[in-house]
Amino acid sequence: MSRLIEVAVPLPLHDSFTYAVPDELAEALGMGARVHVPFGRRKLVGYVVGFLESTELKRVKEITAVLDEPPLLTSKLLELGRWMASYYACSLGESLRAILPTGARRVRGERRGRRAEQSDDVGLAGPQPPHELNSWQQQVLAPIEARIDRGGFEAFLLHGVTGSGKTEVYLRAVHSTLERGRAAVILIPEIALTPQTADRFRSRLGAELGILHSGMTLAERHDVMTAAAHGEIQVVLGARSAIFAPFRNLGLIVVDEEQEPSYKQGEKPRYHARSVALMRGTFEGAAVLLGSATPSLESYHNVSRHKHTLLRIPERVDRRPLARVEIVDMRTEENRRAVLSPVLADALAQRLELGEQSILLLNRRGHSNYLQCLGCGELARCPYCDISLTYHAVGQNLRCHYCNHARAVPRECPQCSNPCQLLRGVGTQRLEQDLAGLLPSARLRRMDLDTTARRGAHRAILEEFARGDVDILFGTQMVAKGHDFPGVTLVGVVQADGGLSLPDFRAAERTFQLLAQVAGRAGRGERPGDVYIQTLCPEHYSVALAAAQDYEGFYERESVLRRDLGYPPFARLVGVTGLGPDRTRLNRSMQELSRALRAACAGQAIQVLGPAPSPIPRLRGRFREQLLIKGGLGSEGKARLLREVAAREAPGVDFQVDVDPVNML
Repeated sequence: MSRLIEVAVPLPLHDSFTYAVPDELAEALGMGARVHVPFGRRKLVGYVVGFLESTELKRVKEITAVLDEPPLLTSKLLELGRWMASYYACSLGESLRAILPTGARRVRGERRGRRAEQSDDVGLAGPQPPHELNSWQQQVLAPIEARIDRGGFEAFLLHGVTGSGKTEVYLRAVHSTLERGRAAVILIPEIALTPQTADRFRSRLGAELGILHSGMTLAERHDVMTAAAHGEIQVVLGARSAIFAPFRNLGLIVVDEEQEPSYKQGEKPRYHARSVALMRGTFEGAAVLLGSATPSLESYHNVSRHKHTLLRIPERVDRRPLARVEIVDMRTEENRRAVLSPVLADALAQRLELGEQSILLLNRRGHSNYLQCLGCGELARCPYCDISLTYHAVGQNLRCHYCNHARAVPRECPQCSNPCQLLRGVGTQRLEQDLAGLLPSARLRRMDLDTTARRGAHRAILEEFARGDVDILFGTQMVAKGHDFPGVTLVGVVQADGGLSLPDFRAAERTFQLLAQVAGRAGRGERPGDVYIQTLCPEHYSVALAAAQDYEGFYERESVLRRDLGYPPFARLVGVTGLGPDRTRLNRSMQELSRALRAACAGQAIQVLGPAPSPIPRLRGRFREQLLIKGGLGSEGKARLLREVAAREAPGVDFQVDVDPVNML
């Protein structure tokens, strides 16, 4: 009989499947290789996860092709895939598909991915000399380099204020890793940060750099994976999927802005790149460096548990002062409907006269949040989602930000036929209109999902701003993090409390992080910076402590609440969301699952909360209900509960499991 192999397929099936290997393909086959296999009436791409001497099966199908020679998946990545499947409640095939997508092959001779995001003038002059380190940077770099010298896993949390030179520490650590013949992965939270970061690393390292993120084609991403596996490149930079770069000599993983929720994958497998980075560092014997000015509570808590080594940089480079922050109480403003307070409007005009740049944050896209009838109070709602439609001035339509349903603005209320309807709320398009009217000579650029949907748009906007061709850059949270523009001396936050009312236990933490991060964009050059935070909740501790740049104070305040309520980092969470087109059938299935889970964890320090309708009860035509499992979820107890969920079969109901959820909506 031909050689026998075990193949994992990217389907929610927890068994691997036995296939035979024809003699003509046997020599090309290795552990971890992707193979074409017949599966029922379909042909799938699977992953070789084992070899067999014999089988009890009477009939064994043959594979039809080997896609990787040699395999891109290393033994360590296979081990990581098995851990992900167990931890995040998915099949091995699904976790391996996240590590190495099934849909692309490299064309020999092409080098598409390594050219993505590269400027024409970068790297031509050779590596740039490093900046001189200050004493704080030297202190934090020393233990990192010592670990790289010794080899082996260690997790560091680099807590440095905005503008403290964390990126210089990353560069030095990567350079030390390359000198010792090992490879490095750098994770960044936003695609928008890729161009600036990639150019800086290329110019300093003088080495070819691989880029990985979801904005690239599968062929480009696969080219980078192949180059990393073959040792053609030694550094990969990108968003969360970059953690899977198949280096065989990985020595360092950097996770910049480690607190960012964008590191959490929204589709199955719902992994968190920070957790995967720590586990991969353990398997590979690599150092892991987490960096942030506003660390997640989970990471900071791990310092007290001696899981992470804390490294601190408490002041900016060259001892530049942090920006001066002023909280603007919008409750006392005479014109409460105004988007910009007089003090912020005057500050923008002054910066324009001085030739200095400004950044404005409004974390809501579109023109107006909703359309409301003045007769009956009815809101214009999406017919497929339980959410109000947002008015977009560009296109002059109402649009759902979840399913993208769009329709024209009605001339009268569909419920009561009243012609009087009012646009309420403020989005980035409304801000753009107000800025153009207030400062007609200002060169404006809006940066949100609508303006950056086209490929390369992120880079074009940021390069224009960096050249000084834009006076005011404004937009959603993508303008708030990681950017280093020395010409910015003013930052304004239009609605600082927009996220505080969300039904999420992390609402205060995210508000604090967003405000502290955007405040850090001001005054990074020679000239000092000012920050104006407009809010209706000036007394809230997340707003007040962000204005004071007091992370330790926020951590202590928030930790007390989390500990008392039994939420992370003092307990573990697993969310189970049920989805289905029939509300009654969905509720019945969720009630049955709730009873089964309560019985499975009886006598343990575990709570099963719900079921209850999700904060958004219907999305894309399907109703949604949630269960929350929280408490002391050890690996065995969690596995038992997840098996209980996996065993549920309810026609018309889909159960989605999210381990360590970061989004409670």
